This record gives sequence, C-alpha cells and structure tokens, in this order.
Amino acid sequence: SASFSSSSSSAADAADTADASAIAERFSGAGASAGPAFTFGAVEQARRYESALGKQVFRPWCEAMMELSRPVPGNHVLDVATGTGVNAFLLAETMGDEGRVVGMDSSPGMLEVARSKTPPPGTLTPEFLQMDACGATDLTKPWAQTFDRAYCHQGLQFFENSEEACKRVRLALKPGGQFTMAIWAPLEHQPLFLAVQRALMALGKHEWAMMSGKPFSWHSSNAKGIDKLEMTLIKAGFDAPDVGVEEGEVEFGSLEEAAAVISAAPFGEQLMADKELWGKYVAEVETHLAQTTARSGGLQFRPGRIWGVGGKGEGSVLAIPAVALFGHATAPWH
Repeated sequence: SASFSSSSSSAADAADTADASAIAERFSGAGASAGPAFTFGAVEQARRYESALGKQVFRPWCEAMMELSRPVPGNHVLDVATGTGVNAFLLAETMGDEGRVVGMDSSPGMLEVARSKTPPPGTLTPEFLQMDACGATDLTKPWAQTFDRAYCHQGLQFFENSEEACKRVRLALKPGGQFTMAIWAPLEHQPLFLAVQRALMALGKHEWAMMSGKPFSWHSSNAKGIDKLEMTLIKAGFDAPDVGVEEGEVEFGSLEEAAAVISAAPFGEQLMADKELWGKYVAEVETHLAQTTARSGGLQFRPGRIWGVGGKGEGSVLAIPAVALFGHATAPWH
C-alpha cells in the first residue's frame, strides 16, 4: 500500500473535477442533512453494505489507518460509527484477548450485522452499542476518560455536527489518548465511485447520482479538506492534529462486483431488483471506469489480496486507485 504523506494525489482531469466539485459543494459544510439523504437503516441494507464493501474496501483501508495508531493488548478502544464492525473486529484481532473494544453506531441494522459475526479464536469479542455521536446521549456519563484510543473510519462526513462528535470523543478519551480517523478524499480522486456516479447520471438517475457522492463530500479539495479536518479537531479540544493524504486501492474479483458497491446505498435494492436497469448500469460503469482510470493505466487485473475478517487469500483482482485523508490527534494531558 502507499505510504502516508501530506501531499495530494495527481490532479484529475477537468471533467472529473467538475463532477466532483458539484457534489462536494452541494454537501460540504452543510451537515448530514444537506442534499439527498444517505441513510443507514434496515438490516437488509446493512447486509448489502457488508457484502459489497466489507472485505473489498473497508478492511484494507482500516488496516492502513491503524498504522497511524496501533492498539496494544490491554487497551480500551472506542470505534465511532462502527457500521458492521469491520474496524472493531480488526482492532480486536490486533489486541488478542486482553482489553476492551466498544463499537458505537446509530444504525440498528448495521449493529445487527456486526453482532452476528463471530470473532476469530483467541481474540476479544467487541461490544456493540446503539448510540449517536451527535445525539442526546452524553458519552462522558458512561465513558468519561475511559478509552486509550478511539477510531472513526469513514464516519465524520456523515455526522450532523462533526466538531461536536469529535469533542465527545475527546471527553471519552483518557488524558493523552489517541484519536485516529479516515475520510474519503474528493470524488475526483476516486475512479470507481466517480464512474458509478456518471453511470447513474447517464441512466437519468440524477437524485441517486447526487446521493452516491455523499461519502466523498467532506470537501471539494484535498488541501482544504485537510485544513477543515485539522481545524475541526482543534475546535474540539484536541492537541497536535496531523492530517495527510493516503493513496491506495480498492480490490474486486470482477467488474460487476466493483459496480455492486452501489448496492450499499439506500436505493441499492431498487436498482438491483430491476434486471434490465442493472445490466445497463453495469455496462455504463464499465464504460466510465475505463475513462476515469485512464490516467493510472486503465482497468487492471493482477494478483492481489482478497480480505475477510480473520483471514485472507490470494486471487486475481481488479485493483482501482482510491484516496483518503488520514488524521490523528491527542487528547490533552491537562
């Protein structure tokens, strides 16, 4: 995987930038309620989310994020916006059978899937609690200065108030506790997801296309996105925030599997149920993906890693570039 650095990836072409900026400007700085709602509700959607994104996208990127702050056996660790528990189980594997891992999420469907998983032998079983980082529940009441480390993988861009969420995380950390997070870079740096958005636009599904850009809406540029995240952490009371750009890949066994990332969206079931529409969508993704990956050498199958909780195997994968912002900050000692 690529090394962590504070430099941005290569500039996207003008069409990519225009598409991505339109999405980011609609959402950026306006909270989770701006634009079409991207919700995580029913357990059926959570299962699609786990199937489409768990091993292909989130597992390897959670591993990369953890390189910034790796827990040790005996730590008490909080995973914010845990989703289906991909990062929580990875944390538990890293810590063995000593310590505590708590995953919190506001979606009952996501948590039902997380709780249904079985950890590998000899590792902790994460606890999963339904809580909203920006909701009425005060994290300091049950957890004031409880955790050694906290993580948030791809959650801050969905929060109604990211500064308030970060403040609550800080209060739940022990003095000197570490907070590590990842947020997707703008859509122009995501060839697969930009191709997905363009495919939906080509099919006349404009509302769906706008919704598909929400995970990439933290900011319309990497440089300003870094500044925004560092300032959010400072305002939340953290010390020494450091944010940089991580370049890596997402890996899939086939083109159709790559196109199926959209199944995790609120409209995913509706799209997949219409066989004719789904066929057209996959064909459009292939067309646009050939365009969005052109600057990195086009579509490439190569030997790669197929990830899963508790293990991995070798296989031939479609490897597509992706970019995220990785951040790290410390709860004050005093």
